[in-house]
Amino acid sequence: MHEFLTYFLSHMPSHDKWVAFILVNIVAYVAARNTALRQRQQIEKKTFAEQLERLEAERSGYIQSLREQEQLVKEQWAMIQRQAHQLEELTNQLHAVKQVHLN
Repeated sequence: MHEFLTYFLSHMPSHDKWVAFILVNIVAYVAARNTALRQRQQIEKKTFAEQLERLEAERSGYIQSLREQEQLVKEQWAMIQRQAHQLEELTNQLHAVKQVHLN
């Protein structure tokens, strides 16, 4: 803003053209400000898009990890069920052997 005022005051036209001069400089200032705002918005959009992309990648990684863990749980549960079945069979065999020895 300081540079604009310095430029403005150092280039003051004659009295008959001062209104046009002020209007032109105001329009130029607003245009420059809008350009700066647009550039800032583009940077913010790019940053947001990069953050979104990074978060989506992290999310995909977590989903994959969760699926792998679910598969491991299924496999471990199947193993536990097999071992429980084997334990039950061994228990039944033990009871049968005891019955044979007791009789």
